[in-house]
Amino acid sequence: PDPLNFTEVDDITQWYFNRKEELRINKEIIEPIIMGRDLLKVGIKPGVQMGEYLRQLFELQLDGEFATKEEGLARFETIRDIS
Repeated sequence: PDPLNFTEVDDITQWYFNRKEELRINKEIIEPIIMGRDLLKVGIKPGVQMGEYLRQLFELQLDGEFATKEEGLARFETIRDIS
């Protein structure tokens, strides 16, 4: 049998789905912590590259990599160094 062919939802998954629905949690209602104005302050010019940085930072935020503006800007420096 295919181990990824789920036919039932276990208790933990069901609790998560119920809680998510109850709290109305979804990606669309989560506001980005780091905005374009924050990157302007550290010398990034508006444009495609800024948009890419903001997209990457938002994904990292959603993944729990940072929770404050300070942590986000510190994380940005690691992204910036790679680019």
